[in-house]
Amino acid sequence: MGVEGLAEWGDLTLREEIAPEEIMRRLNAALPNGVRLTSARLLPPGPHPALMAMINLTVYEAEFAPEADMAELAANVRRFLAADKWEIERRHPRKGVKTVDLRRGVAALTLDAHTLTLEIPFAETGAVKPFEVMREIAPAGAAYLLRRVGLYTVNAAGGRELP
Repeated sequence: MGVEGLAEWGDLTLREEIAPEEIMRRLNAALPNGVRLTSARLLPPGPHPALMAMINLTVYEAEFAPEADMAELAANVRRFLAADKWEIERRHPRKGVKTVDLRRGVAALTLDAHTLTLEIPFAETGAVKPFEVMREIAPAGAAYLLRRVGLYTVNAAGGRELP
């Protein structure tokens, strides 16, 4: 089980300056079917933080099948958002059991027709996993497709920016 990524980012350090279009052409020629670069840009000279060190918000969409019980999902979303805490146990083979507060780890959760949007901030202690949230709120047996649709930095005013 995985998550389809529709808005992924990556950074490269090059020995020489190459036009972004040429980088895309070369990489797309080597990537497997279904994986494509859609844009590239050069950063100005100078030291830059690693891209993943800048990203602090991930947005996911879960698209539910038409037969899913959307009334139950809506009720579950309301219960989740109204909760002060929503704790689960995360089990790790080497680290043991850790209690995770899902509610604290979800910035926003919205439901529109058959699409649920989750906004999950990164935290120094780690991020909530979208499948953990879905296990708690999706109706039993409901089929859905989970996609990561955005990676952002949140500025001081709380606005989203692309890295």
